[in-house]
Amino acid sequence: MYAWYLPKGYERVDARSVVGGHRHFWGTYNILAPVEPKFLEGSSLKLKFDAYVLDFAQGRQGLSYVEETGESQDLITWGQLTEEARNTLNTYEFYPYVGEMGIVPLKDEVFNGLLNATWPFSSASA
Repeated sequence: MYAWYLPKGYERVDARSVVGGHRHFWGTYNILAPVEPKFLEGSSLKLKFDAYVLDFAQGRQGLSYVEETGESQDLITWGQLTEEARNTLNTYEFYPYVGEMGIVPLKDEVFNGLLNATWPFSSASA
């Protein structure tokens, strides 16, 4: 699972919101199958984050594969974070303000559930 933290998101928190956008957005991407070579640069996956504003201050955001090579970002694993950083991410609550978009996907209590939710194979077939 790859995760990105963005301090500003472009989707409305809910349909009743009169303000477009919000603070604190966590984007995730789970890769469970081999990826076509055109979406790889060496062993790095080529993804693009799109964010744009629609009518009436609404917006959309998300990740998608791309064929073009662009800038790369450092990969930092959960294990490379300090104990203090892991504890903060496990306990800080962004989501009272922005709903599910603010839930830290790497939290101990969330991570396995997100992986299981995207797992396409039944455990009965194992």
